[in-house]
Amino acid sequence: MPVSGWSLAASVGQFGWTGSVDERDGETRYVLGATDEDGLPFAASLVQDDDGLRVDSVEELTRAATFQIARVLSIAWPADDLGFPAIGERDPVVEALLARYPGVRPIGSASVFEAAVRSVIGVGLPSRLAGVVWRRISDAMGPAVAVEGGRVAVFPGPDQLLDPEALAGIRGMNGVRSLIQWKRRRIAELAQVAAAGDLDGSTLRAWDGRLAVEHVARAAGLDPLAAELVVVRGAHHPDVLLGAVPQVAEYLARAYHLQPGDAEGAASIAEMWSPYRSWVSALMFCAAQDAG
Repeated sequence: MPVSGWSLAASVGQFGWTGSVDERDGETRYVLGATDEDGLPFAASLVQDDDGLRVDSVEELTRAATFQIARVLSIAWPADDLGFPAIGERDPVVEALLARYPGVRPIGSASVFEAAVRSVIGVGLPSRLAGVVWRRISDAMGPAVAVEGGRVAVFPGPDQLLDPEALAGIRGMNGVRSLIQWKRRRIAELAQVAAAGDLDGSTLRAWDGRLAVEHVARAAGLDPLAAELVVVRGAHHPDVLLGAVPQVAEYLARAYHLQPGDAEGAASIAEMWSPYRSWVSALMFCAAQDAG
């Protein structure tokens, strides 16, 4: 894939890499998942060099899987690449962010369902331990796909997690503690919503970002913060203002001299960033995190 103005290493450096199962010399990463279109699992290794992003797979990648990978990496809109820097030309705040974080774009989960489940798994856990639990669930219940040197399991689809007790035998999701029982129930509820078609990535991307967030919040029973993150990370929607993320809201208010809590003013300013509100929000999050 030829890519311009984007860096895999810089993006991973800011957002981590939730889809990785291996690295070679810090250059190769694997992306795993199932496609929005047909739910078929895939795995591919990624290396970026001077010619672009090299995507290799032991098994032939379908067109749907190729586009899914591009969406996970926020490089699925090549025709609009010039539009993102153009926002900086008319907005000095964005111009400074682009200069500070060259090549950085959001990295998402493989699907809306997986992003929603990750948010549940992570409640009360450090991110590293949440990733361990995610991998245990994948290994125990997910379909296996070929990678160089063997096979690896991707995260199971909603059909495998409809039963609240489906995860009861997996370490980190077992036991009778109220939090663990709540996690199992919530994941089963999310599986039911996804199985009914209410967490379809292609549908959500086709909607206005605000409407997509409202739909996910209502259908999946998520608060505004979780719904925004699921739409951006899971549906890979490029045009959602992460206004419920405290770090983004505070950074935006300071940068544009808004009163705290002025959601209407923030939304008005963010209209200048369309169709890249998600990407600008992500850079603001990075800047807020780096400021401590």
